[in-house]
Amino acid sequence: MNEYFLTYCFYVGLLLTLLIVFGFGFHWLVISGWKNFSKKFGAYAFVPRLIGTPVHEIGHLIFAVLTGSKVKRVKLFPKITRQNSGGAFVEFTPKKGLLGSLSCFLCGIGPMIFCPSVIMVLMYELTPTLFQSILSVFSHVSIIDKDNVWDVIFNVLQGFFGSFHVNMLEEWRFWFFLVLAIPIANECVLSGADIKNAGKGFLMLVLLLVAGGFVLSFFPEVSAIVILGLAKAAGLLLCVLSLALVFNIIYFFTGKMVSLFL
Repeated sequence: MNEYFLTYCFYVGLLLTLLIVFGFGFHWLVISGWKNFSKKFGAYAFVPRLIGTPVHEIGHLIFAVLTGSKVKRVKLFPKITRQNSGGAFVEFTPKKGLLGSLSCFLCGIGPMIFCPSVIMVLMYELTPTLFQSILSVFSHVSIIDKDNVWDVIFNVLQGFFGSFHVNMLEEWRFWFFLVLAIPIANECVLSGADIKNAGKGFLMLVLLLVAGGFVLSFFPEVSAIVILGLAKAAGLLLCVLSLALVFNIIYFFTGKMVSLFL
């Protein structure tokens, strides 16, 4: 195996690993927060899902449409009870073959990409100072490798909290941004159905990517361009997921304080 193929496989693996690791991290933080809030506020703890769930489902819908799947039914808003909330969905039929496998995977993980993107738009409109700080981090991400993953996550966290100042607490736009951003970040969590859908296309996607990398390894110049693109994509994905991590951490610790002091 030549160096191009191994490097290509590293970045493909890194992209998939980021989605899996952050997915589990989001799940633990958000589920813990929901439990803490629901103990104190019952069904009212899930009211913010009326903000985040539609964004989550639109994330599925966008990737379903982009990959040519046939969308059958869409329900954007969840049903809220004292114990939990759910019932929103995007029902679709993927195409057959490789495109269908790709559709299942992308539709499954769609909210993990779309939700942070919506947060960025809201940040741009409501808190320009925070947006410029995060944008600066995004634009200065170096080619990511196994040695600087934690540095990128730290830079995003530092960029957000470092831009915060006490005067923001007096601005209604800042509070409005948090009210919208935190529920949307919570919806980066994938449901069992989402994971099942993504799993349908995961193995086929991996095999296709590995086969493509093997073929590309015989064309060094093309391989170098593709590897650079994958490296930049991994850096951007890490930044986007780290941004969602910021709000899920805030939600988790707020839930802890509620359970301890209220």
